[in-house]
Amino acid sequence: MNRNHLYALTFLLLGIGVAWFIIRDAAAPSPLANEGQVKSPVERDLGSISRLPENLGARKKSDDSPSDFFAIPNERIVQFRSEAAYRAALTRLGNSDYKILGKLDRFRALRLGGRDLSGLDDLLGEDATIASNYLVSLPLVPDPDIITTGVGFGSSALNFLNVPADNSSWGEGVTIAVIDTGVTAHIALPSDIRQITVDGINIDGGTHGHGTAVTSLIVGEHSRIPGIAPSSTPVSIRVAGAEGDSNSFFLAEGILAAVNAGAQVINISMGSQGDSTIVREAVAFAQESGAVIVASAGNDGFSQISFPAAYDGVISVGAIDAVGSHLNFSNTSDNLSITAPGYEALAAWTDDAAISFTGTSASAPFVSGAIAAIISESDTFISGAQAADILLSYTNEAGAPGPDPFYGNGFLDAGRVIDRNTPGITDLAVASYNYEFDSANDAGLQISIENQGTETVNSSHLSVDVDGANFPITIPQLTQNERFVVTLPVGQTTIETTGALPVSGLLTYPTETTDAQPSNNQRSEILTLPTD
Repeated sequence: MNRNHLYALTFLLLGIGVAWFIIRDAAAPSPLANEGQVKSPVERDLGSISRLPENLGARKKSDDSPSDFFAIPNERIVQFRSEAAYRAALTRLGNSDYKILGKLDRFRALRLGGRDLSGLDDLLGEDATIASNYLVSLPLVPDPDIITTGVGFGSSALNFLNVPADNSSWGEGVTIAVIDTGVTAHIALPSDIRQITVDGINIDGGTHGHGTAVTSLIVGEHSRIPGIAPSSTPVSIRVAGAEGDSNSFFLAEGILAAVNAGAQVINISMGSQGDSTIVREAVAFAQESGAVIVASAGNDGFSQISFPAAYDGVISVGAIDAVGSHLNFSNTSDNLSITAPGYEALAAWTDDAAISFTGTSASAPFVSGAIAAIISESDTFISGAQAADILLSYTNEAGAPGPDPFYGNGFLDAGRVIDRNTPGITDLAVASYNYEFDSANDAGLQISIENQGTETVNSSHLSVDVDGANFPITIPQLTQNERFVVTLPVGQTTIETTGALPVSGLLTYPTETTDAQPSNNQRSEILTLPTD
């Protein structure tokens, strides 16, 4: 584990103690005008934008061992193999010095606390599995030092996602659980959001604004904060206190509450560095119940994604900016599912304020809302898992050809996936450039062309300008959702010598054709050497 990992892990514990003061003083969100006068959302204007930290505070350095940073001290989660063992343990624990901090009967699980936990094995016997209770937190504030570029979305995220002007029906009849910090009343949100707080959460001190921000990106009903699935039914599952702190037991309890509330889609814009058995079991239970879980990948800049995003079947979401570029803080992994807007997207905050929301916390709800839209717009009933499979099959190619650690299967294009069965859409795109250094057979400039429409395109032409030369390329017939990759063995000396390789490409059709999105027929980009 490198020093950056240690810094980030140290933050997980130290941030809690100073969280409230940091959030209060960092950049207070601006309240709305005319606070004393109640108006409908369409009649009111949101206040000015403020940039707030996405989590609890600034990064701190430490040379301590990382092993202590994951688990909450003096706590354990215990699960039992049988109901009889579970009930017997409850009796024995009642006569012990250990404190039962929480129970989850569905999983025969207890959250225990005590000063000396060394005697639990002897007390509970072989039928008990004893594990750590890990800290679960809001994703780290993206470190400004590692954000090398970034174009903010503001209110334009839905335009980037090709969401139509009238998406008022998207999500109708679909219940989305937002497992987060809770939600507060806001002029950009529906007034009847169902709210559930899991047992044991300390609600003193108010509600952190993170959950309100996440929810607004799904069901926002203000012109400046429009939700991607405004007709969906949100259920707020609060698993964190006022400072945004939570743990594995609360998260598992929240997932169970989401299933019991009938959620077809579960959004988790939180994460942990600890692989918790009970959270893994709760995820599996939700999936077996027909729900799909969407989770943020994390903002650490690590080459691994957080839990529960890392679990099998969970839709893990990374962040891109408004030109579709990977953001350096967004965690990467071979099992990353998809990327979505995650840089300075306008979102709601407490006290009717608006914030500029950055991080994978913002990316996940766009994907959750898009899955809800696929369900609601389908002619036949489909499950959340089926909708997620469809969504991942119609992502826009980005980065290296095929799935890759930076973009997953590509980035979200909500309009494209909703219109996948609409005939007559011609849309060929210069999807991405990538420079491959290591492949023996495919080294060079890789250019990905993608048919993002619904009509087959025959014999289009690509003109590429790179390294002082022009390369004309004939593109073969491409059916709907088909990709073509061409590799030009040029530019290696230039990119290795200068660190940059400008590339420009233009697609044209052999006959006059109406392209649904002419803007993606051309692409100009400067490729740079990869960083360690």
